[in-house]
Amino acid sequence: MTFDEVLTQVVDLLRREGRVSYRALRIKFNLDDNYIDALKDEIIGAKRLARDEDNRILVRIDAPLTDPSPPRPDNQPSDPIPAPPPPPPVASDSPLVSHSGERRHVTVLFADISGFTALSEIMDPEAVRDLMNACFARLVPVVEKYSGTIDKFIGDEIMVLFGAPIAHENDAERAIRTSLEMIEALTDFDSKKGINLGLHCGINTGFVVAGEIGSGTRQNYSVMGDAVNLAARLREVAKQGEILIGPMTHRLTQGLFTCEPTEPLCVKGKAESVCAYRVLGLHENTQDRHGTRRGFETPLIGRENEIALLLQRWGRVKNGEGQVVLLSGEGGVGKSRLLQAIREYVEKDTTRLECRCSPYHMNSALYPVVDLLEYVMGFARKDSPDLKLQKLEATLRQYHLCLEETVPLFAELLSFPLSADRYPPLTLTPQIQRQKSLQAVLSMLLELASQKPMLFIVEDLHWIDPSTIELLTSIVKHGPTACIYTLFTCRPGFVSTWMDYPDLTRITLPRLPASDVESLIKGVTGGKSFPPEVVKQIVSKTDGVPLFVEELTKMVLESGKLRDQGDRYELVGKLHSLAIPDTLQASLMARLDRLGEGKAVAQMGATIGRQFSYDLLHAVSDLDDKTLNNALGRLVDAQLLFCQGLHPNTTYTFKHALIQDVAYQSLLRRTRNLYHQRIARVLIEQFPEVAENQPERLAQHFSEGGQPSEAVDWWTRAGLRALKKSANAEAIQHFEMALHLIADLPDNPGNRSRELTIQMSLGPALCATKGYAAPEVEQAFGRAN
Repeated sequence: MTFDEVLTQVVDLLRREGRVSYRALRIKFNLDDNYIDALKDEIIGAKRLARDEDNRILVRIDAPLTDPSPPRPDNQPSDPIPAPPPPPPVASDSPLVSHSGERRHVTVLFADISGFTALSEIMDPEAVRDLMNACFARLVPVVEKYSGTIDKFIGDEIMVLFGAPIAHENDAERAIRTSLEMIEALTDFDSKKGINLGLHCGINTGFVVAGEIGSGTRQNYSVMGDAVNLAARLREVAKQGEILIGPMTHRLTQGLFTCEPTEPLCVKGKAESVCAYRVLGLHENTQDRHGTRRGFETPLIGRENEIALLLQRWGRVKNGEGQVVLLSGEGGVGKSRLLQAIREYVEKDTTRLECRCSPYHMNSALYPVVDLLEYVMGFARKDSPDLKLQKLEATLRQYHLCLEETVPLFAELLSFPLSADRYPPLTLTPQIQRQKSLQAVLSMLLELASQKPMLFIVEDLHWIDPSTIELLTSIVKHGPTACIYTLFTCRPGFVSTWMDYPDLTRITLPRLPASDVESLIKGVTGGKSFPPEVVKQIVSKTDGVPLFVEELTKMVLESGKLRDQGDRYELVGKLHSLAIPDTLQASLMARLDRLGEGKAVAQMGATIGRQFSYDLLHAVSDLDDKTLNNALGRLVDAQLLFCQGLHPNTTYTFKHALIQDVAYQSLLRRTRNLYHQRIARVLIEQFPEVAENQPERLAQHFSEGGQPSEAVDWWTRAGLRALKKSANAEAIQHFEMALHLIADLPDNPGNRSRELTIQMSLGPALCATKGYAAPEVEQAFGRAN
């Protein structure tokens, strides 16, 4: 991290906690004394936000002089691996659904029954009404099947919404499938009734205003906007049996349906002709999808040199020469976007493995690797140990690994039990077992790479744990002899022993110049120009960070301050009335505010972490399924979250760490503490496997939740668990976090007993990493005595 990023986080930590020790800052941010002195000069001297206490603690100016934590009972148990009880129930402040009005990304379907007018001329009105009701009785179940919302019936026409009031990941697909099945249902109805009715449909996707429309007692939930108008016009142009869709709907469903473009259509209310598509049916290769991660919609701008270098390195890999590339850059500068471009360039038959480090698991041994292995093995959360064993054995056979040697290693690594009759327990020391486990993982990767070239991506190394660093070091050393294209990403400040490795290619992404910023703005707007004065402000306010440019441009587009003139936008009013936020945080906050209850869900998700599962979010949010899906759908439509998997086995990931940071930091300290406490309680009560296998995750939530005593217990459990696995570096970090917290707890026999346990456990870990003569070892054992 840059100095400014560290400063921001320290100030935020100080505002939340009131007091923070310099020792904790050294551990948390890996700072040296010079860095600490610079922070003190800035926070105490320049900004005057805090004062120094005994040259040990940074104290917020308005913080109390003493720690307000309640005293701990003197008879505190000293169990070396305590089993902390769950915190008391936390009151839920669930957001309420409101239909007062909101902007939503909606797919609108208009379906009109053909032949109705002719029948009305020859049939009694009552008979016509009964016939229409019979038709609608066939059509409505199809709409309900795909979770569409019937907005209204208009004579022989039906208007259906997909994405309002509840959004789904595939609303455009649902709308087209609904139309196809409604046509089929009406055809069957005709054959049975001996009549000749038909259906013609218009579908369009876009942003609308949704909410209560009308006045007084005559108000109904509906939508208004150009997307609705175009859907209605497409329905008018469509012939009997035809389904016409707009360009956005077509783009969202490419590959699922067979379509053909129509001639440019001149429709009422449109100055320019419209490009539409005629749906012919389901694509012959369409299969059930398991959900895909949404890609980037904006073009890659200003990275031609970096792309050329990355592709050159890929060419070497295909020739048998492994390559390691480290992409470095500040948050939002475009590391993930560049990776997406490389994914698109590499051949489809390339083996691709990807994992991501997490700020919540910086001290969890091999967390990214375990997460990747569970994906490779095809593990599901509810899989039984026997089923996991079957999947593990099948996978290891593919890689030609000896089951007797590797199954116990991977089972221990993936934290599921084995029956002793099939695989006797290994009689290895923790250190040797850990080394063999790392070697087994490396063997898997090398075996895969021997079959065909591999693209191996590890993102966000600035949040990596020491054990994963050790594995990556082995991969880097084997790089030249294996067909592996290893791509790492990190923020400035990340340091590793292999950073100076001669075969390592380092690419530092700079910010974009003003000319590229202008090109990126056009990429976001679809080629339409902004007024020069608006472009000037965006260039000056974003400072060339691509994420800033993209998000600020979207906010301007959604602000209502621009008028679409076809190939360009014009200002409505004077420039000073255009409320462009001064910072990205303000821009993202404005978008979060417009999401209604979606903002509260984003805040809760951000408190869980960069990535969170639907089932955990559902458990901690106290929202019903419909409300939660609505909120998540809006977040996905707003492109704040990536969505992967089908409901309810869905995983959401914040598009960028900065988005998570803004959502998290927008919470009041009290609310944030309650959220962390609630998450910890739910993990203990409903996700016992997480509490058992990732105690550091509980410790983090208790720490951030303002419950230091509980956090000490869980940091101690995490340290002892890491020590048992010979993950000494992680154990030291866990124990030091516990010691930092216990130092601020009341000095009583119970807490002294807890500290004794921690110091006695810390000593062996320090001996293993620093040697018996290290001063830290003497200090730990000296304090214990």
